Amino acid sequence: MIKNKRNFILLMLIAIISLGGCKDCGTAPPLGPPDTEIIYPENGDTLSNALIKFEWKGLNNPDKYCYKLDEETWSGWTKDTTAEFFLDEGSHTFTAKARNKMNSEDKSPAVCSFYIDAIKGPALWIKNRKTEAPVSLPCSIKVYAENVTNLMLGYIKLMYENSKIKIGSIIADTTFLTKNGGEIQIIPEFNDSLPYLEVTIGVVGGEPKGVSGTGSLFTINFLLKVSDSTEIAFSSETEIRDTLNNPIPLDGGMWSCSIIPE
Repeated sequence: MIKNKRNFILLMLIAIISLGGCKDCGTAPPLGPPDTEIIYPENGDTLSNALIKFEWKGLNNPDKYCYKLDEETWSGWTKDTTAEFFLDEGSHTFTAKARNKMNSEDKSPAVCSFYIDAIKGPALWIKNRKTEAPVSLPCSIKVYAENVTNLMLGYIKLMYENSKIKIGSIIADTTFLTKNGGEIQIIPEFNDSLPYLEVTIGVVGGEPKGVSGTGSLFTINFLLKVSDSTEIAFSSETEIRDTLNNPIPLDGGMWSCSIIPE
């Protein structure tokens, strides 16, 4: 009788376990979403290098990460905790988030805002310094003056491979050059048969005469004709002048632009 009773109890326990009646027996508590922390750079940093290696880490059982720069789309999920970008001058934001093995994501991704100040003026440079361009589709870059004083006139000559790049148009940018109330005079010259373009640009009128600071001079619209990397670079003939018609020394250099097919 006792033996039959024991057998009955054993069968009942097996039935309860098989039906899930002991759900909490030996199981770990459910995982909460992970947290993410950006290690480098720190929020509010001003960085003097354009090539930045971002570093981050996860907390609370992270498994994979994704990240994005500025308004770009999120990266794919990866186990990497570093990423490297070549950045333009100015303000940027980097965002990273973790997820765990249950695909539960960080509900408050880590965000870091910082500033790139790698070019010391007076200088000329091209934005974006590293441009990803779709083949045979319109693309654009901007030529910038950096930390100039009393800029009034410029002759800009840019060299490029005309077998790879087709120039579409060159348009003056008004925000910087007209900030003192002057008017822009621009003469662009380019030809498909030549490996360079020339832009003569000046500010007429305004008070005070000339402009100072940092800003875009003009936009170049172009097509990348082939799926091959190339470069647009300043010629040594390039010069800018002040309101007394004196050359402005480009002590900070003239920074080229790399064009990379998407």
